Amino acid sequence: PAVLQGGENRIEMKADNFSFDPNSIQTTAGQLEITLHNTSNTAHNITIVNPQGEVLLSRDIEPLAEEQIQVSLDQPGTYEFYCDKRFHPSLGMKGEIEVATR
Repeated sequence: PAVLQGGENRIEMKADNFSFDPNSIQTTAGQLEITLHNTSNTAHNITIVNPQGEVLLSRDIEPLAEEQIQVSLDQPGTYEFYCDKRFHPSLGMKGEIEVATR
């Protein structure tokens, strides 16, 4: 997993055909900034769900584009993320953010 330490709250992520890289992130509670690079010729999406299953954020990203995304991860636990495009999650386009207390 990509481990963010020492209060670091930024990560670069790649969205490619049916994968996120990294797809496993460990961080502490607080604001997380993701620079998401879509490196494929297909539109993708990132949807982040809190430990209770509520959607916190859903953002589309055009082919070969870059998006700056900020999301508040206020509570410890496992936040899942995935591409909401049809079949993409079942083909592996998903991951987890493990949030620990500060």
